[in-house]
Amino acid sequence: MADFNMVPIPKATRKRKAGLMLAATILVPGSVLWYVYAEDQLGWATFALLPFFLIGLWASYRYWRTAELRLPTPEALAAEAQKQRNQAELEEMWYYRYPIAVILLVAAFYLLGERPQLWWMSAVLAICAAIQARELALIAVIAGGGYMVVGGIASLPTSAAIILGAIIISAAITGRNGN
Repeated sequence: MADFNMVPIPKATRKRKAGLMLAATILVPGSVLWYVYAEDQLGWATFALLPFFLIGLWASYRYWRTAELRLPTPEALAAEAQKQRNQAELEEMWYYRYPIAVILLVAAFYLLGERPQLWWMSAVLAICAAIQARELALIAVIAGGGYMVVGGIASLPTSAAIILGAIIISAAITGRNGN
């Protein structure tokens, strides 16, 4: 059984699409050619229009000659949707994402070492690696935040630390007694 159905394209639709393509093919390069001629800039660079003109002619011919359209069957669409779901599930697995994160981090460090002026590209690669290994990145952010809090408390002067400790102890005592 075929994975597609052949659907006929009406002649009026084919004629309209071919005509629009032909008009665009003639008008756009023609207007550029007219402008270049009016500005007295004709030269060998004008031949750069030729590929666009030829591609437009080919597309117009294809619109005119294509009489049937291949549309996928519902079964083929369902199979393709299932393949995409399977691929999305695979891309969410840790054993797929973590190696990509490692490769991105290695690339970021290599780029930073070889071309320091492209530091922003290394930063983008590191952010992409953190997105790929989001669980590990979250643990690293929490651990870094805890380290910063402990470092902030440790950097307080002794008198502020004593007052902060007294506040914590008094809060614990009043919370236990219910007062």
